[in-house]
Amino acid sequence: MSEEKNMMEDFLNEVGDGSEKEESSKFKPGVGVDVGTSNIVVARQKEDGTFVNRYHRNMLYPLEVSDESTDLLDRSDYLYVKVDNYYYVVGDDALSLVNAIGKGDVVRPMKDGILNPSLKQSSELLFYIIKAVVGKPLVDKEPLRFSLPANPVDRDLNNLFHKMVLTGFFERLGYSAKPANEAMCITFDCNPVMESDNGKVPLSGISCSCLTPEMPVITDKGICKIGDITRGYRVLTKSGKYEKVIEAIPS
Repeated sequence: MSEEKNMMEDFLNEVGDGSEKEESSKFKPGVGVDVGTSNIVVARQKEDGTFVNRYHRNMLYPLEVSDESTDLLDRSDYLYVKVDNYYYVVGDDALSLVNAIGKGDVVRPMKDGILNPSLKQSSELLFYIIKAVVGKPLVDKEPLRFSLPANPVDRDLNNLFHKMVLTGFFERLGYSAKPANEAMCITFDCNPVMESDNGKVPLSGISCSCLTPEMPVITDKGICKIGDITRGYRVLTKSGKYEKVIEAIPS
């Protein structure tokens, strides 16, 4: 247990706890967090009104403890934690390692927008990733709002456990945390406006936090459903360029 704890502490020291800041970067109290399936994103507002974001990939690559895996990690700079009989390579390093080895898959503490019930250690592993990215509160009981997906209408899935676990995580770090509906956050961010005979109507339209598998996307081979996209496809991005898909997350 002490070895596991030390490895996790080393991981946090290498990634940083989010408390380091440039001297000229003074932040207002209050932080927003999106705990997503792919990334954990943290947003803070500076005193000049601009925002600073930091993120960490929310993924792990499991390696069964052996002489070979121990030697591999000892000779590398990969960030990892050890839990029971597995090493878990964390974040961007997980993606780099699985691509380098060419076999196996990354695992995620999250699935379908909430904690992954099939990963036994998902809660504690997610806590260490969150701690590394969110960092310490700027003030006592600093307000924190985190995105929370609504319960889906087409399947038996409840977000209550996910909500309680994340609230507990942030409170353990010293924040005063409350959830915010994920789709509503997108609505406020996009701020859609409809023109009508009576003038402009703000915040109109329908917002959703996840795409459906039938959503069409443009690839270098033509239009495809996003649910059919796999690793290796080249997809048209908002930059106007085709980029290679390095990972596809099944819904």
